[in-house]
Amino acid sequence: MRFVFLAEGNLYLKAGPGPAVEIESQFAQEAVDRSSTRNSRHAWKAEERGGPGNPYSATTVWGRQAGNTPDDHPTMRHVARGARPDELLYVLAMSASSGLFRYNLATREEWRLFHRQDFDACGLSSDAVNGQIVVASRDKESLGKLELIDEPTRRRDRITAGDGHDSNPSHDPAARGVVYLQSSGIGRNERGEIAALGPAAVCRLDQSSGELSTVLEDEHWDYLLPKAGLDGSLYYIRRPYAAREDLPLGEKLKAFVLVPFHLAGAVFEFLDAFSRMFGKKPLRPARNGPEVPVTQNRYATFHNTTIELERVLNRRTKPGQDVQLVPKTWELVRRDRVGVETVLAQHAVSYDLGPAGEVLYSDGLRVWLAGATPTKLHEGHIIQSVVLV
Repeated sequence: MRFVFLAEGNLYLKAGPGPAVEIESQFAQEAVDRSSTRNSRHAWKAEERGGPGNPYSATTVWGRQAGNTPDDHPTMRHVARGARPDELLYVLAMSASSGLFRYNLATREEWRLFHRQDFDACGLSSDAVNGQIVVASRDKESLGKLELIDEPTRRRDRITAGDGHDSNPSHDPAARGVVYLQSSGIGRNERGEIAALGPAAVCRLDQSSGELSTVLEDEHWDYLLPKAGLDGSLYYIRRPYAAREDLPLGEKLKAFVLVPFHLAGAVFEFLDAFSRMFGKKPLRPARNGPEVPVTQNRYATFHNTTIELERVLNRRTKPGQDVQLVPKTWELVRRDRVGVETVLAQHAVSYDLGPAGEVLYSDGLRVWLAGATPTKLHEGHIIQSVVLV
């Protein structure tokens, strides 16, 4: 079984029992090289000459940003199967812009479809029948809207609108022109500013008629990453909905009582970082277990939920199979045509469907083949999403 997965901004291919291989973007490497060359060429502007009190210092002549040209930091954001065999589509984000790319796994060739500053993707899908590409892209208010991409002309036509957040589109393989999507309503304050997102519902968009209908909606649940199976079943990740601005009274009291401890923790973190930077010695005492296995980052984000990795992965000296990044209430669910739901997995953060009915999913630390007894296919990364290829 062959699949790709996104791990902390990098894209990897896993084929067979061997280790996963990183898929490198030639465009990203060229952008990094250009940035490095540009910074080297302008580094002389930051050099101070003439000693203290020099009225013609680098800062005076060139400004505070002298020699401080920002680097490009390529990050893979979204990945999907392409319309052709061995083809991937992915979104590559740079420092100030993002682009949509097509990649061939067999030839390792990369094609840039477009690259723009106003492109901020929050989902991607390609129709295997007609090659149609649909992306979810954020607008000026960071609200996602679905766009239809015409590859030859690079034209982008918006196909959803309204005061809501639409993301994670997925084509129905059994119905031409039908796209499922995740959609949340918007709560605004008295100034018209966005205050919160409502529960994520599953919607169905028929492009031929333009009809947008709600398939699943519940004020107590989020329905994430909807995908349709060849047999007409609907798959999604279900998790409890929690409005960030509407905490229960007990949680509010708890947060109020813990304010001094949070402030003390913030001060300690600042002093610890200061000590590491200038004294080369941390203030934090050494732990018995590993620092943070499989990652150098302290946080991971899954569906707008941030996980502090140090707290989760250091509960035991060695992370075992029972260590999970997200609660078991994050369930991968299959809903058949008559509405009967079957929970396929718990602790799920991403999944994909195969042509023969295979269901691949990730719990954020591992990749599994779903079944009566799940089969572990990979571990060793913090995994944001997984796609069968």
